[in-house]
Amino acid sequence: MLDIGCGAGAYSKVLSQEGFECIGIDVNVGPLRKAKNAGVQGLIMDGMKVGFRDKAFDMVLLIEVLEHVVDPGKVLAEARRVAKKRIFITVPNLELLPHLSQFNVIMHHFLEPTHFFTKKMLEALLSQYFRKFEVDRFGRFFPFLESPELYYHLRAIINLE
Repeated sequence: MLDIGCGAGAYSKVLSQEGFECIGIDVNVGPLRKAKNAGVQGLIMDGMKVGFRDKAFDMVLLIEVLEHVVDPGKVLAEARRVAKKRIFITVPNLELLPHLSQFNVIMHHFLEPTHFFTKKMLEALLSQYFRKFEVDRFGRFFPFLESPELYYHLRAIINLE
């Protein structure tokens, strides 16, 4: 499994502990150093130019990455190239942003991204690179809100088989 944009390696670490062979890559040296200290196999590498052979990994993870990169399409193309079976993606759900203000919440995660995604925007982007994928909302951020449509994240599962 390849974890593109692994940061401090939280997901890679858990997956490795569960028995998965996982490699994390990131361009940020500081968090990657933390990942290595936590026992994660981490490499300094850009998700827009992944240094592995075609179809090298059964699964590629892009967890909270696409909103931070200059060219999400290049990252998706590289993920498709090195993935054998599946790609798992999460991004913050832009549709939630207007509702945060009513609670005086400003999330740092929404302040720095290069790109924002609604469900339709993510589907449009993915359709340029993949034939079969699913996008849904998950992870209720404020469980006390009445609307079932308010979910913090969008999740995409792409099947390459």
